[in-house]
Amino acid sequence: MRLALTLSCLFILLSPPAFAMCLLPGSPCEWYAVHHGQPTFIGTTLSNETVTDVIQRGDHTVQITTTKVKFRVEEPFEDVSSTTVDVFGYGTVNDFDFQMGARYLVYAFRGKDGKLRTQKCTRTALVAEATEDINFLRSLPTLRGGTIRGLVRFVTSGTQNGTVAGTITESGINGDHKTRVAESGMYELNGLVPGEYRETYTPDGDTTEFVSSKLRIPVDGSCVSSGIRLGNRTVSGNAVTQAGIPAAGIEMILFYALDGRFHPEVELKTRTDGSGKFSFHRVEAAKYILVAQVESGSVFFPGTKDAAKTQIIEVHDGETPALLTIAIPSATTAKAHR
Repeated sequence: MRLALTLSCLFILLSPPAFAMCLLPGSPCEWYAVHHGQPTFIGTTLSNETVTDVIQRGDHTVQITTTKVKFRVEEPFEDVSSTTVDVFGYGTVNDFDFQMGARYLVYAFRGKDGKLRTQKCTRTALVAEATEDINFLRSLPTLRGGTIRGLVRFVTSGTQNGTVAGTITESGINGDHKTRVAESGMYELNGLVPGEYRETYTPDGDTTEFVSSKLRIPVDGSCVSSGIRLGNRTVSGNAVTQAGIPAAGIEMILFYALDGRFHPEVELKTRTDGSGKFSFHRVEAAKYILVAQVESGSVFFPGTKDAAKTQIIEVHDGETPALLTIAIPSATTAKAHR
């Protein structure tokens, strides 16, 4: 469901293992969402030596061989007050190969021991190759709020079930912020105050809503990527009381359950009509948990209050899902519509 890179999973810079692959955000504002408050500066290398050092990796202190580079600080951005600083590596294959006398934009991390460290798995780069980052960092004092940007796209092959046309709503501490999705599927909302956001994509022409929670803008100037995955299947069914009476106006939710477990962070939402019928449109092939949300709590398909007893619904490309019937306790339904 989410296109956003999970930033907490990308950056293990404070105690990195010795591997070579790096996965970084594609823009300075995404990196700033992770790195803000850490030492950042433009400087020229004055000396470069190989040293024996110690570093904390997990619960262990280990001895490493790494680089120690002295920089003359020419333009500090964050957490740098000295005119010269020493920057260490991590003792891995990702240690940066700094050139003597060259100018760099340095993104460092300050460890518990006070030492500054950096490596290739940051956006540290020669000044000549860091124009976008430098312009962004210089603009930070004037930036107010942050940005959420994403892409609505079909992820299954074959004929698309509709278009990407619709509305994106970001709900945060200062209310709802809306924008239309472009024909390309791209969307962007700017000037959002830092905090948690709940994102809802409402397609034109049907009642299905795609909802993601836990989007977070940590600080002014930062940005986060998101996205909506659409499929070609429709999941339909009926909600009835235990007496067989249609349950009208009930909120129905499809939760993603890729590992067979209940995950409330991503969901598709709709409501039953006057006949108790419901349909989720543009559903991608995946595993789901179906829930009827009533006043007294959640009722899991096919009709249980115990999430552990729910039946997992599997949606496959090229197959029409069977009609589903979920039983709602009569007393629960009556309470929900009083």
